[in-house]
Amino acid sequence: MSTSAAIRQPPKITICRKERRGFPGDAAAQWRAISANIKSDLEELGSALDYLIRLTFFIKGPFPDGGVLSSPNFRLDVRDEFFAEHCAKHCSYNNPPPSEVIGIAALAQADIDCRGGGVA
Repeated sequence: MSTSAAIRQPPKITICRKERRGFPGDAAAQWRAISANIKSDLEELGSALDYLIRLTFFIKGPFPDGGVLSSPNFRLDVRDEFFAEHCAKHCSYNNPPPSEVIGIAALAQADIDCRGGGVA
């Protein structure tokens, strides 16, 4: 038996939740809700934030000089606050999973500033 065959990898779980109506109005609250939803969904499936291998966020403009990361809707501080409390290994200053941050002009509902998902 090869060494790699002896190591059992956990199955990948893709979390992609449909938009929930009634997201709070500001971007920070939406980031918190998205993160809590990812955590909740993983736990319902018998997994945990520890097993995240990728995060994807879609951020609505405006995009002043500096692009997506300078948008007021991009809230790395809020994401780090959430992970510091629930899974410190995923804070940006520690060892976060690879993340995609994609700037978009609009989302399906006018009151949504960001949308996110993860793969575990």
